[in-house]
Amino acid sequence: MKHPKAFPRVFLSAMSVVITGTVMTAVFGYMAFGENVQAVLSLNLPLSGSLSWIYTIALLLFVYATYVTFVIEFYILMTIVEPPVIAWATNLQLRKPNVVGYVLRVGTVILIASATILIPQLNLIVPLGGSLGSGVLAFVFPPIIYLLTFRSQLAKRPRAVCVSVIFLCVSLAAFGVISSVVGVYMSVKQIVEFYSHGSGAMPTASPNFVHWNNTV
Repeated sequence: MKHPKAFPRVFLSAMSVVITGTVMTAVFGYMAFGENVQAVLSLNLPLSGSLSWIYTIALLLFVYATYVTFVIEFYILMTIVEPPVIAWATNLQLRKPNVVGYVLRVGTVILIASATILIPQLNLIVPLGGSLGSGVLAFVFPPIIYLLTFRSQLAKRPRAVCVSVIFLCVSLAAFGVISSVVGVYMSVKQIVEFYSHGSGAMPTASPNFVHWNNTV
C-alpha cells in the first residue's frame, strides 16, 4: 500500500503465478494419475517406494500451505465479522468486550474444523459452494456494481461506447450465471450419484504412475 500505483503490476504478477501453479498441478496430476486422480491431489501420493521421502515432503508442504492460507483467509473474515460483535459487546457494557472477540475466533475455528472432519465426502460439497459463490463474485457482482457506480459517467459518453460497455457487463454477468448454474448442476449430480451408488472406494494411482515409480 506504500506504492498504490504499483498495485496493478503486483496483482497481475501474483495472479499469474497462482494460475500457472494451479494449471501445472492440474495437468501434471492428471498425467500422473489419469481418471483416478483425487479431488485433493495429495491423497494420490503413495507413501511407500523408493520415492516415499519426496511424497512425504510434498505432503508436508501441502499442510504448511493449508495452514498459511487458512490464517490469511481467516484474518479477512475476522476483520469483517469481529468489529460489529465487539461493538455489540461494548454496548452491553461488558467488562472485557475483547474476550467476546476471542471467543468468536476460537468458536469459528472449531466450527470449521468440525465441519471438515464430520462432513463425509467434503470434496463433493466444496465445489457446490464454489459454484454458487465464485461465479457470482467473479462475474456477476463486478459488472453490476460497475454499472451502478458509473452510470452517470456512462450517460455522458457517446452512445456507441455506452452500449458497448453495457453489452460487455451484461455478457459477463450472463456468463457468470450460466457457469454457476452448470457448476451447481454438475456438483449436485455428483453428490446424488455418489450417495445413490454408495461408491466409497478411494481411487489409486494409475498403472503408468506405478510403473514409473517402480522404475525410478
